[in-house]
Amino acid sequence: MLLSHVPMVLLWGEDGVMIYNDAYSVFAGGRHPQLLGSKVREGWPEVADFNDNVMRVGLTGGTLSYKNQELTLYRHGRPEQVWMNLDYSPVLGESSRPAGVLCILAETSERIAAERRRAEAEAAVRDSEERFRALVNASSDVVYRMNPDWTELRYLDGRGFLNDADGPSVSWLETYLFEEDRPRVLAAIGEAVRARSAFELEHRVRRADGSSGLIFSRAVPVLDDAGRLVEWFGAASDVTARDRAQAERIASDERLRAALDASDTGTFRWDIRTNALEWDEALDRLFGLTPGQTARSLDQFVAMVHPDDRAGVIARCQACAASGADFEMEFRVVYPDGSHRWLYDRGKTFRDPDGTPSYMAGACVDITERREAEGRLRASEAQLVRSNALLAAIMEAVPGVVYAKDLQGRMVALNRGTAELVGKPISEILGHTDLEFLDNRDQAEAVMANDWRIIAQGHADIVE
Repeated sequence: MLLSHVPMVLLWGEDGVMIYNDAYSVFAGGRHPQLLGSKVREGWPEVADFNDNVMRVGLTGGTLSYKNQELTLYRHGRPEQVWMNLDYSPVLGESSRPAGVLCILAETSERIAAERRRAEAEAAVRDSEERFRALVNASSDVVYRMNPDWTELRYLDGRGFLNDADGPSVSWLETYLFEEDRPRVLAAIGEAVRARSAFELEHRVRRADGSSGLIFSRAVPVLDDAGRLVEWFGAASDVTARDRAQAERIASDERLRAALDASDTGTFRWDIRTNALEWDEALDRLFGLTPGQTARSLDQFVAMVHPDDRAGVIARCQACAASGADFEMEFRVVYPDGSHRWLYDRGKTFRDPDGTPSYMAGACVDITERREAEGRLRASEAQLVRSNALLAAIMEAVPGVVYAKDLQGRMVALNRGTAELVGKPISEILGHTDLEFLDNRDQAEAVMANDWRIIAQGHADIVE
C-alpha cells in the first residue's frame, strides 16, 4: 500500500482515523501532513456527509464505488471542484468484524476537464472546419484525415505513438489495427458514414513499436458548401496507461472484496440550529424501525430512548448544543414491540465560522450483547463473593482442621485450626505447598504424596 503509486487511505475505527500512502499525500495537497492521523470527518469537513455514508456502509461490511464523483475540496486553502473514481471496501479487525474502510482513489479531474473542454470545443467549431482543425492540432495526440467512405487514409500525424502517414494509404487497417479488432471498428465507421454523424470509439491499435495500445478516436464529417461529404477529420488520444491502471485497480478491488466481511453501524446528522435529524437505514434498523421510518427531529429520537435513560440523553444533547462538546453515551432504546436494546452513540459537533455549534455528525452501534455479558459477569462476580464469604464462615465454624488445596498442592483456603496445627500464621500458609510451609520435609513429602494419591484415585478417602 505504502509503495503504491495509486492513492490509498485507510479509515480506521468508527472515527475513520486516516492512514495513507505517499500517493495520497500528493492528492491531499496543502492538508498534508496535518491530515495524517486525523478523523476523516474532521480532516475533510466539507465532505463530512459523504464520508459519513462511506463509514456507515464500510463498517457494516458494504462496498461503495463511484466513477467520476464530483466533490468540492479545500486542498490548497480555496474551494476546488475535483472528480474522482473512488472504491471503498471494509477491512477486518482482530475480531473478524469490519474495523475500518480502505479507500482507493484515482483523480479524474484532468480527464473530466479535458472532456468538457473537448465538448465545448466541438460545439464551437461545428460552423468552421478550419477552427476545428486548429483546435485538434493544438490539443490532440494523433491527428488524421480519411476519405468519405474511410477506404483511404489521407494523412496521419502519429506524434510518436503511431507510425506517421504522410500520403494516402489504402492499407491503413492492416497497419494500425489488429485483425480481431477490425470488424468492430469497421462497424462503427459504417454507422457514422450512414448517419453522417461523428465517429467515436475506444479501441486497440498497433503502436509504432509494434506493441498494443489503446486510443479514444473521434472524427467528424467535413462537408462542402453544397452539403456533400468530402472527408473526415479526426483526432485520437492515447489512453493506454489509463486503461491499464483501471484494470489493475479493478483487479485489486476484487481481491480486497473477496477478503472482507460485515458489521452493523448507523450514522446520523443533527442540525443543532433547527433540531432536524437525518440518519440512514442502518440506524433505522438499530432503533427497531422499518427502513424509511427515520426520526426527523431530535424530539422523535428522544421519544424512542428508554425512559430511565431519557433524561441523561437530553442533558447530554443540551450540553453539546450549548458548548459544542462532542457526544458519547451508552443508552437503551425501546423497540415498537416493547423490547429494548443497548446502543453506543458517538457524535462530533461542528461549528460555524463564528464558533457557534452548528451540527453534529456521528455513528451508532448495537452493544446489547456486550452489556448483557457485562451484566452476567457482574452477577457471577457477586455470586463468587457471596460463595467465598459463605465458605469462609463455614470453615471458621467447623471445629478442628479444615483446608483446601489446588491441583498443584497449594493452600487456597484454611481455618484457624489448620494454622494452629501447623504453627504458623494463615498468611504464611495461603498460596504455598506443604514443602514450603512445613518445617519437617519428610512430613511435607508424605502429606503431598498422599494428596497426589487421592487426586489420582478420583474419590474421597479417610486418612489418619
